[in-house]
This record gives sequence, C-alpha cells and structure tokens, in this order.
Amino acid sequence: MTITEFTTLCFAVGCFTLSACNGGGGSSSAPMPTTPPHAADPEAATPHTAKLIEFGWDMPSMTWLRDHSQALQQTPFDGVVLDLQSDATGAMDEQQLSWQVWRDKTIDLHDYAKAVAAFDAITVPPPMENFLRLNVTPGTVDWFDEAGYAAVLANAGLVAGLAHRPGFVGIFLDVETYQAPLFDYLALPGRFQHSFGDYESQVYRSGQLFLQALTAAYPGITVLLSFGESWPTGELRLSPYGLLPAFLEGMLAAATPAVTIYDGYEQAYPYTTAQQFQAAAQRIHAQTHPQYRASFGVYDRAHPTPADLTNALTLARRFTDRYVWSYNEVYNWWDGTVPPAVMHAVIDAQNSSH
Repeated sequence: MTITEFTTLCFAVGCFTLSACNGGGGSSSAPMPTTPPHAADPEAATPHTAKLIEFGWDMPSMTWLRDHSQALQQTPFDGVVLDLQSDATGAMDEQQLSWQVWRDKTIDLHDYAKAVAAFDAITVPPPMENFLRLNVTPGTVDWFDEAGYAAVLANAGLVAGLAHRPGFVGIFLDVETYQAPLFDYLALPGRFQHSFGDYESQVYRSGQLFLQALTAAYPGITVLLSFGESWPTGELRLSPYGLLPAFLEGMLAAATPAVTIYDGYEQAYPYTTAQQFQAAAQRIHAQTHPQYRASFGVYDRAHPTPADLTNALTLARRFTDRYVWSYNEVYNWWDGTVPPAVMHAVIDAQNSSH
C-alpha cells in the first residue's frame, strides 16, 4: 500500500464509534461477562514449533535492516519486534510510531516516509514471524472521549495495516502504561462522574472496537501482549491495571476465528523452573477464550549466565502455546557484539527438545 492508501485506511477505521458499538443507542452498555468464556484447549506448541521472538533496547531501525538485509538471515531468532522511526529528530518516544498511537490526533504517515520506504524494501526470509510494536501511549485519551478514541482506533488500524505483509504476523501490543495511567480507575479524571462499573463497561466496548479496528486492516492478525488478564491482583478498582481485564475481554469478544491473542506473561521474566512456567500456562488457560493463548517473556538481565539463559528459554519454549519473546537490554543482537557463548545459549535453547 502507498502512504495515501494507508492514510485513507486510517480514517476509514476511525469511523468506528463507541455509540455504534452500542447499536447506535448511545446510552446502552454492552454487558461485561460475569464468568470467563469457555476454556480453550489450544494446540500447544512443541519445542520444534515454538517461535523465539527478539525484542529490546537493541531494536534495529527499518533503514538499518534495509541496508543489512543479511541480518535477518543470520539471527538465531524466529522473528523480531520492529517499529518505524519518524523523519524528525527528538526523544525516542517522539520518534517511534508505536509511542504515538494512543492520542486524540491521527498519525500522519508522511512523517515516517523514510522508514516506510525502507520497510517496503526489506525482504523477510521465510519462515520468520515478525511483529510491529504498538504501545498504549501517550494514553491521554479518556475512555469516554468518543472523538479522541476514534483517533486511537484510526492509529491502531494504521499500524495493523502496515503489519499486513509477508513475514509479519501482527502486532506486539505493549500494554504497560509508560506515560498516562490508562487502566488505573483511581487516576482517571472521569472517576468523579463515572463509577468503576461504568468504566469497566466502557473499556469493554472500547476493547471490542480496538480489535475491530485491527482486523479491518489485518483480518487474520496475531496480537502478542506484553502481559494480560492475570497481571492485576487484588481488588481491580484499586489496581493500577484494574481496567485492563475489561479491555482484553472486549477484544476477545470481537475476535473472529482467524484472530489469536497471546498473553505474553511478562511475569515470567525471572522464572527458572518448569513448575513456574507450567503453573503460569495453566493460569492463562484457566481463564481463556479459545483464541487466548499462553506465551512468555524472558529477560536477559534476569538470566546473567549463558547457562541461565538457555535454561529459561528452553523451559519457556516447552510450555508456550507458540511464542517466547526474549527481551534484551544487555546484548545488542544486531551489531555483532553478542558474545559467542550467549549466541550458543540461544541456539542451544532452540535446538532443545526437552
């Protein structure tokens, strides 16, 4: 697609409104499910079909990947999380497309023309399964701001449309609230006008619309979450992520059979035992919709030796339903500086069948 076609798609997706989700009635609310949807029995990955995805501070730019096409051929990973950088200069969160989605202004893809051109020129070797990143930032749109949320939907649809190409399976939806406390009821300005139950219902409908915006641009999209429904603990009304379950339940309610959503379970960062990974997988499956699957994050700082890293990645691959995302801050996997022992640690995990 051209930039103009993407921009047109962006505004087309933006025609979704919260009142339309209510059948045009405006004041009626979609019921929140009182019990989890029927439990899934997903076809779990085997160590030979599990996919290891690279993500982290070392994320390469589109122009770098275009100019170093062999890098994707040589990586020990099965995919990578990528982003588009603005043509303008500024702080990281001002440059990256993923950081500009959750606002009341639609993204102008012309601002990313160089990155889009480079993205179009990249050849992804099969059978890689890559993702584009999408954050819930800056997160300054209130859930009851219908006009503002229309822009969020348009921006989300634009990112999904960009990801709809060979070698990319969908988006990495990072639901961490790096900036505004989007899912924290007690931090929302509207809490004085709306009860927690009102917000739950509104966020549920917003989740439906969000998934519809993604699938309008990419019908068979895969969504890999940084973490999911099990993240908030205690009373949801008091939790900084208390509204996240409602949002995800809304997404699942709108999911077509072609859509899969993976709980990336960032809580697994420090896990070192089979019992921990197995319990986490069971926890995810216990609350699942048929299209809600288990996945795990593995953090390089939590596993400082090559043996530690091999162990964590091997166990995560054993218990995932498909994806393991390796979050890296210590190592840069794209500049040739990864120590051989660490490279072999990842390769050993990929080759493990236990």
